[in-house]
Amino acid sequence: MQYFLEHVSLPGLRQKFGLYTVCWGLLTINWFLFGQILLCESAKKHFSTSLGVYHARLFAKAPVSGQEKVITLNLWLKRISWGRGTKGAASAFLLPTQTDAVEGFAWADDIGNLTNNKYGLYMTTVDAPTWKPLLRLQLWGSDLVVPANPHPALDAPGGKPLGPPWSHLRPFFFSFPLDAASSVHCFKIYEESFPDIKAPFCLPISSVELCNRLAPDSSFTPSQPALWTVMLPFRSWGINGSQWERYSQRVANRLQHAVTYLRSVGATGMLLYTERFSSHALERYPIVQQMLQEGILIFVEWEHNERLQYNSDQALVYSHALLGLSSCGTNLWVQATDVDELLYSPYGVAWPGMFECLSNSSGSDAPGLIRLGRINIIASSVGADREAVLWYSAPNPGGKHPLAYYDKIAKLAHPANVGKYIACPARRIVAVWMHTALPIHGTFHEGNARCALIFHIPNYWGPRVKGDADNYDRFRSYLPAQLRMRPG
Repeated sequence: MQYFLEHVSLPGLRQKFGLYTVCWGLLTINWFLFGQILLCESAKKHFSTSLGVYHARLFAKAPVSGQEKVITLNLWLKRISWGRGTKGAASAFLLPTQTDAVEGFAWADDIGNLTNNKYGLYMTTVDAPTWKPLLRLQLWGSDLVVPANPHPALDAPGGKPLGPPWSHLRPFFFSFPLDAASSVHCFKIYEESFPDIKAPFCLPISSVELCNRLAPDSSFTPSQPALWTVMLPFRSWGINGSQWERYSQRVANRLQHAVTYLRSVGATGMLLYTERFSSHALERYPIVQQMLQEGILIFVEWEHNERLQYNSDQALVYSHALLGLSSCGTNLWVQATDVDELLYSPYGVAWPGMFECLSNSSGSDAPGLIRLGRINIIASSVGADREAVLWYSAPNPGGKHPLAYYDKIAKLAHPANVGKYIACPARRIVAVWMHTALPIHGTFHEGNARCALIFHIPNYWGPRVKGDADNYDRFRSYLPAQLRMRPG
C-alpha cells in the first residue's frame, strides 16, 4: 500500500490518507497497543476540502457603542486567478471579471460582547455603513502594499443603504487586485490601525482540482450547471452526555435522507461544513462513508466556534462557500438552504430543467442569484410530534422517503424577503446572509414559483405547527419514483 500525507496548500479535495500514514507509523512502533489497532481500523478514506480559503485573525480600532475599542477581525481569504498556474485555468467558463486578486470577507468581534445577536442570528460588532476595516496586503518579499477595495453594500428596498440591525448581520467584503503581481501566492495582511500585527499566509494560484471535482467542464455548462447544496454544521455535538452516540447516528440518518432527495431531483451533491469533532463521529457510519466515497457528500473544513443558535453559522458559512467557489466557472451553482428545506418543482422537473425555467423567467443573460419562495408543508397523518422521527430514523428497505408522508401545504407562502437562494459563485456574491445576497457581476431575481420553490418543514426538529384547516390545504407532491418506494 502507498501512503500519502496531506499537502495543506492544495486548493481542491484532499484524500485523507493522513490517518493511514499516522496509523502505519504507530503500528510500526507500538504494534502491540490495542488502542492503536482500533485507531487504524476506524480510519477510512474520504475527501475534505478547505475550498482553498485561508482563515486569519487580526485586530483593529473601531467605534463601538460610541467609543473607540480594539476589536478582533476574523478574515477568510481566497486567491483568484485567470488561467494562471502550471495547471492552467480552473474552468473554460470563467468570466472576464475573475481577474487576479485576493478576495475575502471579514467579521468583527467585540471581545466584551461575544454573544451579540438579533433574532438568534450572530451579529457583527460594527455597522458596515459606519465603519470598514482598512486592510492592507503586502506582497511577500516586496515593499508593495495593496489596499483593499471594499465591495458594495446591499441596499434595502427603495435603494436606500441597509441600516441596523440588518446591516450587522452581514460580513465585510473586500478585494485586493493583483494586476501587477499575478504570479505571487504568498502575502502578509494587516489592518492599518495595527500595522505591526501582520498575518502571513500562502494561497494556491490555481483552483483547477477543486473546480474539476465539483463541476467538470466535460459534464456541466453554464446553461446546464452543477448544483451543490451548502449545508450548515450540525451543532450540539456532545451536549447530551451519554445520548451523544444516539444523536450522531440520527445526524447520519438525516444526511442520508437529505442527500438521497437532492440526488433524486438532479442536484450533484452536498457540501457539509464540519469540524474535526463531528466529521470524526460521522465518518464511522457506513452510509456516510458510502456517500463520501461516491463523492456526493463532501466535508468542508470549518473550525469556527459554536455560537448561540444553529443559525449563527449562516452568514459566515454561506459567505465562505460563495468565496471558496468564486474561482470556478459559471457552470457551478450552489444552493444555500437548511436541512429542513428542500428544493422542489411543482411540475416534477428535475435540475437542470428547474434552472432553465428559472433562468428564462428572469429575462437576464447573466443571472447571478435567484431567490426562491418558501412554503410550509406538514405530514398530518403522522402528527406534528412524530414528524421528526421520520427524518432521524434510518430508512427501511422498501420503505418510503420521509417526504412521501407530507400531505398538507400552507395556503400562504412565506414573505419573499425570507426566501432562500441559489447562486453562481463565479459572479462574486457579497452582502451575504441567510435570506439574500448581492451578485456583483450578475443580476438578482425573485424566482418564478412555477419553476421551483423551497419546501420548508417546520416540524423537522420538533412540533411547531399543527396544520389547521384554516391555514393548510391538502396536497399531493410530485416525487421521483425512487422516493415513493425504495428498492429492498
